[in-house]
Amino acid sequence: MQPTDTLADTVEKFATQWLEVHNTGETIASALSCPEFDAIADVFRAVGAEGIATWLGDHAETEEDCQGHATAPLPLFEENGNYTPVPGTEYPFSIADIARATARLLGPGWTAESGYWGVSGALAGPYTAEFEFVIDYQGDLTLTYTPCSVDSFPDEPELPEGVKDCGEGVYLEEASASDGLDHLAERSAAAIRAVTGYDPAAFDFESPASRQHYADTGRYLRKGEAERV
Repeated sequence: MQPTDTLADTVEKFATQWLEVHNTGETIASALSCPEFDAIADVFRAVGAEGIATWLGDHAETEEDCQGHATAPLPLFEENGNYTPVPGTEYPFSIADIARATARLLGPGWTAESGYWGVSGALAGPYTAEFEFVIDYQGDLTLTYTPCSVDSFPDEPELPEGVKDCGEGVYLEEASASDGLDHLAERSAAAIRAVTGYDPAAFDFESPASRQHYADTGRYLRKGEAERV
């Protein structure tokens, strides 16, 4: 969009390009539903392009054009009355996705891998200990880990609100998929920071000695340790 273009100018250009593409047979109709076509037509009407909106509406309403893109929603219940949501809709992200999103929030030096079928996720950082994201037998999102003395985790960490100790690690109290991926990752990252006492400024992620130490032991050196290794 050029700085001097108005919204109407931009929509007019879009409409022209839409028609040109459709007339060449390179239509994207198969990727759009009829309500989506209607929404685009409403945009044209809003900027005074009534002619284009009418053409689009008439064109989309023909049986030939609608067939293949105007699909009816799948039923939530099958013939016996059992709840059968479309795969990927009831739970739009996996436990492994939470681990990966947490690694991104924690920053450099943290990585995550998916467990089998995505029902767990392993999170590794600048420590020897690793964290496994799982759902326990009570349905709680749990971060399990085995402390290692070389990691020097706090003896009595001050856990964030809603994070509880469970012996094998910590769990997020009353967490559910409806909280959303980003929120669950934020809570998980806060829990890990508390458990580990993590301060990124305390670690050496850059020196060759620290990188080699991580490759050999799974643990990055703290700043100043490279000189003593």
